[in-house]
Amino acid sequence: MAHPNKEKVVTTEESSRPGYPTPVAAAAYLSKSRSWLDKKARSGEIPFYRIGKSVLFKFSDLDAYVEQHRVDPNVPAAHEASGRKRGRNGKFSAQGQHGQKCDGEVAT
Repeated sequence: MAHPNKEKVVTTEESSRPGYPTPVAAAAYLSKSRSWLDKKARSGEIPFYRIGKSVLFKFSDLDAYVEQHRVDPNVPAAHEASGRKRGRNGKFSAQGQHGQKCDGEVAT
């Protein structure tokens, strides 16, 4: 017998309907992990609803989050527009303020 507090894993087909999915269903809908969704909800990036002890999401909010992160293939990425190139170590290098070469991570 299943544990009464264990949430049912929901497939994408089951979760792609209007309504308020649980965190497990919302994560499945986005093809992400539950912990990833928890971080995004806690940071305020993805809105959620709390009813008693239940946490629910709205499919339209999940869709809006995805749309906000759409990448236009005709617009170069920020590092490409700046002329910075990725070196062998995987980091971008650029000319420093006084002409010296400096290596660093990409700021996100």
